[in-house]
Amino acid sequence: MRSAPAVRFAVYVLRGIGQVMLQDNFITGFLFLVGIFVSSWVSGLYALLGTVVSTWTAIFLKAPANEVDAGIYGFNGTLTGLALAAYLSHGIALIVFVIIASMFVALTTAAIRHIAGPRGHALTAPFVITTWIFLGALIVYLGLPNAGAAEPLQQPSYAAALTRLSALDVILGILNGPAQVMLQENPWTGAIFLVAIAFNSRVSCLAALLGSAIGVGVGWYMGGTPHSIHQGLFGFNGVLTAIVLGGILFLLNRTTVLLTVLGVYVSTVLFGSLVVILKPLALPALTAPFVLVTWVYVLACAKFPRLASLVVVSPGTPEGNLRAARDPLVEKEQGEVP
Repeated sequence: MRSAPAVRFAVYVLRGIGQVMLQDNFITGFLFLVGIFVSSWVSGLYALLGTVVSTWTAIFLKAPANEVDAGIYGFNGTLTGLALAAYLSHGIALIVFVIIASMFVALTTAAIRHIAGPRGHALTAPFVITTWIFLGALIVYLGLPNAGAAEPLQQPSYAAALTRLSALDVILGILNGPAQVMLQENPWTGAIFLVAIAFNSRVSCLAALLGSAIGVGVGWYMGGTPHSIHQGLFGFNGVLTAIVLGGILFLLNRTTVLLTVLGVYVSTVLFGSLVVILKPLALPALTAPFVLVTWVYVLACAKFPRLASLVVVSPGTPEGNLRAARDPLVEKEQGEVP
């Protein structure tokens, strides 16, 4: 059945959605899509549209088959569709905007992957760059039909001193962290996302929970308001950072755990910095903190042998990476990291 072109394409699309959180698994991608629709059917439609268009663009331009199969060219389209849907109301203008942006994000993905080389990773940088370009245009062209770009995407607000958090604020913040990776504020969506990640990797699921929890703690300590915290705005970059550093790009051990916690902390702080820097431009920080922190870790390997010794040659799930490191002869079913 998988030999049918339509079925193969559907698998590529679902894997692309799964790769948003570095999970090369089409069932995980399907559950992610379900979680988005639980939060908003409009977001679900544009997540699907963005993934389909960016994946089709890569196939049309004859991208390497293994990269298309792994969903490498799909997930940035997923995020681009979601971000633009947060700025424009549903209609023809948004459909056209998402189609054009999703085609361009596929090109941006190829360009960044080429510059980064075989050991580099584009991550969600194509999404961030493409979304900034297209959202920036809305600021100039506010005459665009049904444009809703007068206000930026949800940004965290800060208080002068530490505020009291209720248990509900903490729980909602931790669950909304994974949901906000795909620009959704819905604890049920966050819970579905965690289940979806666990289906592919229990270690990555635990890392996502840890990243979101640390983000909640850092957000509170830095003076974030309860409302911003329980929205999950301080957690989503931590979720992605914890997943990628906690066993996917680097072998999991005590050193990795320590460096992952550091990376999550820095990405959360950097999120606040970028919010301030980008505020005059009315642009959101998106997942730029996650991308920048991960790139720093990858580049730092050139000077830190202990860190370089933990680099995974063929990244897959944390569990698979550990099995391969212990027994190089074991047959691996590793995915490809974006």
